[in-house]
Amino acid sequence: MTTKIERLTGETRVPAITRGRQGLLDALTAVDAEGWNSRVGTALLQYIRTQLVRPLAIDLGVRGAAASQAEATAWEAVWVAMTKPSLRSAGSPWGVLWQVARRAVLGEVVARSSRRTSAAHARSPLQCGKES
Repeated sequence: MTTKIERLTGETRVPAITRGRQGLLDALTAVDAEGWNSRVGTALLQYIRTQLVRPLAIDLGVRGAAASQAEATAWEAVWVAMTKPSLRSAGSPWGVLWQVARRAVLGEVVARSSRRTSAAHARSPLQCGKES
């Protein structure tokens, strides 16, 4: 009989990541045993990026280069969240990860908007001390 970790980290198969609480916890347990460079770690990170982060960025209306930046930032934030022991005791760990990704994407949207506003103000004649 094989254990969950053996089933998830077996050399011959790449696990399917499931969106249930137990599926995520099993994948994280396998990552604990095998590392992020394992088949399970790679499958989990790919799933997070393609099934959680990218659709979220699109749903929030981020496009182009801003979408790529927001996706990368959110993916990193979710990866960090997955390393936190508290995630394993959360009632809805996928919900926690979704919220982390959402905040990261929105943070990129706000930062981009702020940079545009700052750049516009920097070019303003009033900002430069020149009055028309």
